[in-house]
Amino acid sequence: MLGRGSGAPTDGLEDYCVRLREALKKKGTSLEVVRVPLAEHGWLRSLRWLRKRLAGKDVSVALLQYTALSWSRWGFPAGVLLVVWTLKSCGFPVIVVFHDTQPVAGTRLRDRARRRIQVWIMRRLVRSSLKSVSALPVDRLTWLPAGPQRNKFALIPIGSNMSGGLHRSAASARKGSPRIVVFGIERNRMMVEVGQIGRIVSSAARNVGPVRLAVFGLGAREAEAALRKNLEGAPVTLEVHGILPPNEVCERLLDCSVQMFVRSGISACRGSVVAGICCGLAVVGWEDWDTAYPITEAGLRTAPFGDEVALIKELSSVLIHEAIRLQLTVRSSEAAREYFSWDRVAARFQAEFETLVDFALDRRYSK
Repeated sequence: MLGRGSGAPTDGLEDYCVRLREALKKKGTSLEVVRVPLAEHGWLRSLRWLRKRLAGKDVSVALLQYTALSWSRWGFPAGVLLVVWTLKSCGFPVIVVFHDTQPVAGTRLRDRARRRIQVWIMRRLVRSSLKSVSALPVDRLTWLPAGPQRNKFALIPIGSNMSGGLHRSAASARKGSPRIVVFGIERNRMMVEVGQIGRIVSSAARNVGPVRLAVFGLGAREAEAALRKNLEGAPVTLEVHGILPPNEVCERLLDCSVQMFVRSGISACRGSVVAGICCGLAVVGWEDWDTAYPITEAGLRTAPFGDEVALIKELSSVLIHEAIRLQLTVRSSEAAREYFSWDRVAARFQAEFETLVDFALDRRYSK
């Protein structure tokens, strides 16, 4: 169950649902992707539409995908509680998948009010659902108070929306001089991120010799001029592309040996990081509150958030030492198979479905 689209050229939530549907189909479980037409019809008509859409459906479990902005243009998603109520009134057990693992940040009065409302809604979603899912361990969800509600959470990582990475030998695909890749740049903090990329890569290149930097994905084209300015005088060859088809993204990731991620802490909630891991990349970036199991099982080299000197040291070490890169590549490939392959993700969801169906039947027959 999806809310409004992101409006971006790529929709990560819809891609996630489509990939999950394909993986579950291989296991004999069908998943129908339904988007509530909020943008077209508004809340009242959309809820009526949803009730009609669900009438007569033989549905075992409803999966509701939650981000604040997918259920509200302004980040006040109180209406999602009505969607859960509608699903439950139609007799469907509900699993809420939390893609937002924290409420909105910010210091303005509007941000503080929005954060309080989002926390209240997220807690209500946990109470209203039979099960909740997060890509982070429940102890990292600081908005959720201690108590029995925490027992509702299942840790299920996200898989990569890119295809093909697990089907080739990542180690053999990257012989020769190491190359750095940055997959996507956040438009809201573009200048901060571009400045960090420029300083870190330039310093590392001065330590180890000429390097190549490939940047592509959302925000890459818009950041190109600033990137070139920040890399002036450094022995860095820059290659910039915009949004690429999934197969081409995999090809470019497989041609690199180190992924750098400075948008935030390295996290299992970040699809671009998971894509790099699924292509067997060593990942260099920040360690923050959300750098937690299972992403920590992959081939990471991290520095405390914002410590550029430490991150330059880590990146230089990975670029210089082929043995370190190979070790990190092996770890990422193993973590991809164990935690981030869609087969494993689907298997974990299927286990939760079966548990909830049994639970629902027990409740129904006990009445």
